[in-house]
Amino acid sequence: MNHYRAFFDTMFSEFVSKHALSGDFIASVDAHYRPLCERTKTHQNSARKPLFVGINGSQGSGKSTLADFIKEYLSSTYKLNVVVISLDDFYFDQKKRQELAEDVHPLLATRGVPGTHDTACMSHVFEQLRRQDNDIRIPRFNKATDNPFPKEQWSIVTSKTDIVIVEGWCWGVNSQTQDQLDAPINQLEAEHDASGLWRYYVNQQLHQHYQPLYQYFDYWIMLKAPSFRDVYAWRLEQETKLKDKVGTAGNTGIMSPEQIKRFIQYYERLTKHSLKTVPSRCNDLFELDAKRAIVKHTQKPSNSGQTSTQYLIYTDMDGTLLDHHTYSFAPAWCTLKKLKESNTPVIPNTSKTFAELAEMREALELGTPFIVENGAAVYIPKGHFNNQPEGTEEKGDYWVKAFSEPRSTWLQLLEQLRPEFDGCFTHFAQMTIADIVKATGLSNHNATLASQREYSEPILWLDDEETKTRFVQAIKDRGTTPIQGGRFLHLSSSSNKGLAMKWLTDQYKKSNPNYAFTSIALGDGQNDVAMLEMADIAIRIISPVNPLPTLERKSGVITSQSEGPQGWSECIEELVFKPLQSSFSSGLSTYHRK
Repeated sequence: MNHYRAFFDTMFSEFVSKHALSGDFIASVDAHYRPLCERTKTHQNSARKPLFVGINGSQGSGKSTLADFIKEYLSSTYKLNVVVISLDDFYFDQKKRQELAEDVHPLLATRGVPGTHDTACMSHVFEQLRRQDNDIRIPRFNKATDNPFPKEQWSIVTSKTDIVIVEGWCWGVNSQTQDQLDAPINQLEAEHDASGLWRYYVNQQLHQHYQPLYQYFDYWIMLKAPSFRDVYAWRLEQETKLKDKVGTAGNTGIMSPEQIKRFIQYYERLTKHSLKTVPSRCNDLFELDAKRAIVKHTQKPSNSGQTSTQYLIYTDMDGTLLDHHTYSFAPAWCTLKKLKESNTPVIPNTSKTFAELAEMREALELGTPFIVENGAAVYIPKGHFNNQPEGTEEKGDYWVKAFSEPRSTWLQLLEQLRPEFDGCFTHFAQMTIADIVKATGLSNHNATLASQREYSEPILWLDDEETKTRFVQAIKDRGTTPIQGGRFLHLSSSSNKGLAMKWLTDQYKKSNPNYAFTSIALGDGQNDVAMLEMADIAIRIISPVNPLPTLERKSGVITSQSEGPQGWSECIEELVFKPLQSSFSSGLSTYHRK
């Protein structure tokens, strides 16, 4: 007996009864859904673990039923652990939505559109599943009460996951353009959102907090309604099933037919946008008729769908993300939070040591890899990629790729040069903590961390420029080239920030072959040049003490208007977030609740 027949005999009749399914669904199983399950299994065998599958479909299209069918089939037939997640289970509670209604726009009191889901929780759950954590709690939302279930009733994933399926009415849809947002699309928007603030806000949330989550996904499926006109009938049927299941006593969240007519107007704009745009993303597109029967199936290979784009932001620290004088990152804090919420990696690429970065990353709330001592080594938190990159060694909680000889090599070289340049320089190994504090402006604690070099040695020059030129040449004659930073010459192997950045970017590409990565590098000094030259987009941050880094490249270069973290924030906002913020601001100028 084949796998499918075993499943059919033991599970299918129960499945049909549980979901009160029509003959149309039953007829679709052999023709479409069983082969879909087999294709999903094939991709699960070859793709990264777990395989993330997204299902898009308008309200009432049958997406949750399809997701459950895939789970039942694969768990019964192949003993796979399949986790099904509904976008609806991440709705904010009534209290939070009421706060949004008061602070932004009254229409946000009603659940449904982007901006009414807890995307931070969603991101956390996805990341836990990707890392294969234990005992992952997944929220559940009670539509009958219009509030989440108590946490003790949430689902718990207790074992490693093979496939994650996420289904949602707007899942996979991208944001709209300014022109598309301008005119109201229905009576609800015309009467209650004449200024456009609600739809601008929804669009901004979609762009900033939902689209980045699509990057987790390997495979996309769509159940495409024939038109938005059919959604009302499907949604009415859905509400009737809910009423029959839970009854009406105390369940104020169940809607009447008239309420449903108004309710679906919240969904109309993005549902119509989905019908036009999501098909191009999908690996399996099932086009439905008014009775939800499949009338057409279009299939694409998994690597021919829309490619997700991911920014990788590599940043210098001192004078760039950190103020040159105070070492504060406060002006960039809000932008850093937005990047974290949108799952955009911010990767320190700095002259600082591991000891400094380990502490600083905690303050910055960064869980990403980082590059230390001017490209001397890359530290990757274990599990950040599905597999340990080749050429790395385990060091505590990290996989480490070293590009430089150990510090002892450079201390020996400096001792060889000392007779010729005696009194012309000092370096960290010779300096006391008080000396480092005086030279850098760091606190005693931070100076202690800075002194803990592993792969390089900072040199403080004490003589004139002519002698310094001879000193640098003497080092070059011995097989390496020192890098000039903001205050110090840095002595290490011929590694640099650019080579380390390229290697790490390649690891992202290998781990996520379906993504298109764009590297952005930000720096303010000459030791950042290699990184700025290598990145897809180079951002030069103006410094209060150093001239701008001199670059050979003529394109893809941005220069900040402000210094340090203020300039950092302004450039990232302009490059990553500005288009949607402009739309949102134009709405705010005409409608403001507070």
